[in-house]
Amino acid sequence: MRAFVSDGWQGVNYARGVWHHPLLALHEVSDFVVVDRGGEGHNCDEQDLPGVYLLTQAALDAAQAAQKAA
Repeated sequence: MRAFVSDGWQGVNYARGVWHHPLLALHEVSDFVVVDRGGEGHNCDEQDLPGVYLLTQAALDAAQAAQKAA
């Protein structure tokens, strides 16, 4: 499981078949623009995870520090 931090002005593309959690913002307003494919065929696969995953403050702080260093 991986997570990333955005500066709020970045675009994100997920590769075909990559599971992703719905977009969310921590401690901020969560306004997003989402472009999804159209057309026929199945467009949403839901998956139950085998356990609980938590995003800790320490992990968030580390991701933000890495973003600033880049």
